[in-house]
Amino acid sequence: MTEKKPRRVLIATLGQAPGTVTGMLDALAKAEEGPKVRMDEVVTLYTRDTALFPISRFRSPREALTAYESHPLQVKVLCQQLGPPQSGVFEAELYGHYERGWGTAPKFDPRVGYLQDRGQGVEDITCDRQNLLFLRLAYRTIAQHQQDGYEVYVSLAGGRKTMSALLYLATQFSEKVTGCYHLIVPDEIERLSGIEQWSGLTPTDKQRVLHPGEESTLVPIPVIGLPQEWRESEAFKALVQRYFGKDVPLDESTMKDLTQAFEGALDR
Repeated sequence: MTEKKPRRVLIATLGQAPGTVTGMLDALAKAEEGPKVRMDEVVTLYTRDTALFPISRFRSPREALTAYESHPLQVKVLCQQLGPPQSGVFEAELYGHYERGWGTAPKFDPRVGYLQDRGQGVEDITCDRQNLLFLRLAYRTIAQHQQDGYEVYVSLAGGRKTMSALLYLATQFSEKVTGCYHLIVPDEIERLSGIEQWSGLTPTDKQRVLHPGEESTLVPIPVIGLPQEWRESEAFKALVQRYFGKDVPLDESTMKDLTQAFEGALDR
């Protein structure tokens, strides 16, 4: 009997440089120091500030999409601004690179990792409440995919340092993830990677930004996590429910309480 291939998901923080995600996908599949695996799904954790360009800068959504159609992932994030119902309309444009190169594109739904508060997109992470909201989103995303049987790979390469730190913290509360990585690229590529420069890049530079290949370095990051015996305890389960439960209210003291509870767990 043929052994069933495990499904794999990349959960990645995303800021203004979509190449941090496409470059990570490439590195995980090809880099000598990497696991050499292809992802079946990608989840990007991002805020409203990640948006490529406001739709208002263009005469129509179609003009905006046309401007970026050569970059599938950017188009996908841009589709989020059009609203979830429209995102599927452009599916044929979104992952052309991986359809051609891998034969099948990773599943991607821009609604999954979009940070919201009371139904509104969060522009940036600037206070305790928003930090906890992002931590909760990261934890739930990891936990849900683990429950669904995925091998979870985590990328800390994109977005603000706050987002990467919170995603890494979420891995400590979760079942141990399969791999956690950062991606380093030369300064020249990093300077070109911001989305606001995209329209002025040459085709060659666009490829370097999105698919840096051998110019990039994949850096494995160890994930230690909580001891298994503590994670299986009723105290831990109560802690998770208290801070990550669906209907748990948030206030300014919650992050402090969570930090103290986490420190108490490590002292046991």
